[in-house]
Amino acid sequence: MKPDKSRALPTRFIDCRTPSAPRLVVSENLDDTPVPYVALSYVWGDSISHCTGRENYKTYLKGIDYDTIPQTIRDAIKVTHDLGMRYIWIDAFCIIQDCEKDKKRELAKMGSIYQNAHFTLIASSAPGGDAGFLQDRTLPPHYRIPYYRSDGHLGSVYVGRRGYTAPSVVPGKEPVDRRAWCFQEWLLSPRKLLYTSDTLRYHCQTIARPVEDSIRAIRTVQSFVLDHAFLPIERAILANPDLAELSSEEHFARQCMLWGLIVSNYTQRRLSCNTDRLPAFMAIAEQFDAIWQPEWHPGRYVAGLWEKFLPRDLLWYRELAGHAWQDDSLRPRPAEYLAPSWAWPSVDGHVITRAGATYDRGSNDACKVQKCSITLLDEGLPYGRVSAGYLKLSAM
Repeated sequence: MKPDKSRALPTRFIDCRTPSAPRLVVSENLDDTPVPYVALSYVWGDSISHCTGRENYKTYLKGIDYDTIPQTIRDAIKVTHDLGMRYIWIDAFCIIQDCEKDKKRELAKMGSIYQNAHFTLIASSAPGGDAGFLQDRTLPPHYRIPYYRSDGHLGSVYVGRRGYTAPSVVPGKEPVDRRAWCFQEWLLSPRKLLYTSDTLRYHCQTIARPVEDSIRAIRTVQSFVLDHAFLPIERAILANPDLAELSSEEHFARQCMLWGLIVSNYTQRRLSCNTDRLPAFMAIAEQFDAIWQPEWHPGRYVAGLWEKFLPRDLLWYRELAGHAWQDDSLRPRPAEYLAPSWAWPSVDGHVITRAGATYDRGSNDACKVQKCSITLLDEGLPYGRVSAGYLKLSAM
């Protein structure tokens, strides 16, 4: 995903030119556009103090009191400055948190904000806004073995203990991997610096590398697949040459597989507010809507499902996630209305969909959709929350 210069910039940035004296700036007032900027993905925790609100907004345009800034955000400002960048986008300070109009406008841009960032800092190890992520890491148990390199210089190989698995590659081990909002931020960012519990790692859509002398963690299959989920097919082939052998139908089946994998990953993550079930997935749905192959496009997005494939999409089911850190026991539907009962966002917990190579233009469907409609809570957010839904089927 290359940055889309036609998309609007975030409304505001934090200016990091002087890290100890940051301030808010309005992007349309900047002389140089498009502005290269960094984005931050992190876990808020219980709360973030001193967020931008209507009361302090004008003050923050002049300067933000450094002593009041949570440690994770201080660290992000420092890294941005140290890497030679000036501006960073951080939701807690760049969105007016007590202004619904401002939140709606910025929420609609969320996908493009991360997609168009020069790179995204991911505070993987930080459990909250006050934790920070620049602490020294403790090396896991290891042994140093010296050896002579091909250039004649002395090098070192570090051998770990059998059975040891780096925390950063264990599903859900890192705080950021448990949060639903962080998933679309990770997925849509074309370049990422991950500050994990045990290493500093660079990810783009085709490679993952440890930075300098950081530990080289094993790259999971799921990470490899999802890293280039939204790459144009000609670039995805560079990352995985086997894709060149796929037919058009097989490429579509791959997209369906990715959709199912993403829904499964997303629904294992936590939300502080149940009503964010659709909003926190909104940028992912919008991106899929743009990349489906035209001849196989599954139609309108309806509260987490795709209209042309409703007979299959309706076959989703709950499955216990099985992670030690997660209470994913079966429980009643949330009291708040989240989505129609026939759509997976209506339930809380891990969901498996019927996405995959079984899509065949409906020739084996057991029912036919007579009518399907949803009522959006906000017409300006077509992939966002819904207030009602109606579905009528007939048996084949």
